[in-house]
Amino acid sequence: MLLDSTADALEMQRRVWQRIGPEGRVRMAIEMSEEARRVTLAGIEAQYPGITPDEARRILIERCYGVDPFNPPPGR
Repeated sequence: MLLDSTADALEMQRRVWQRIGPEGRVRMAIEMSEEARRVTLAGIEAQYPGITPDEARRILIERCYGVDPFNPPPGR
């Protein structure tokens, strides 16, 4: 396995994960997902100046899930 961190850095990370516990790791994952969503929406708004918030969210859903929520594939 290739690692890009030193053994000391990996040990520090292990201690942090242990200290914050499962709930902290879930909270961190949620926060990271929300930030990724905000950054993606900002990118969509920059790509399409003047886009409405609803249209930006539609494009976000399409990018994340590969399907247009208002035009699902046939058979669904």
